[in-house]
Amino acid sequence: MDEHKRAIEKIIAEGQSCGEIGNAPPEHLFIIIMGTFRLMLTRWQYSGHGFTLMEEANALWASLASRITENK
Repeated sequence: MDEHKRAIEKIIAEGQSCGEIGNAPPEHLFIIIMGTFRLMLTRWQYSGHGFTLMEEANALWASLASRITENK
């Protein structure tokens, strides 16, 4: 899990260094991203797979990405 976290935080830091991702600490953005998707997955499981996971994940990512990227 720690290796996975470090890999994602590295990607976030790289995005920050080229101005594509906002300046929140990478460890905070990691929690925001992973927590968002874990909650969606839990909702999907509790709903008895009541929605299309990939469609919801893609829509959720679009919303989330618009919040963490720098406005150009």
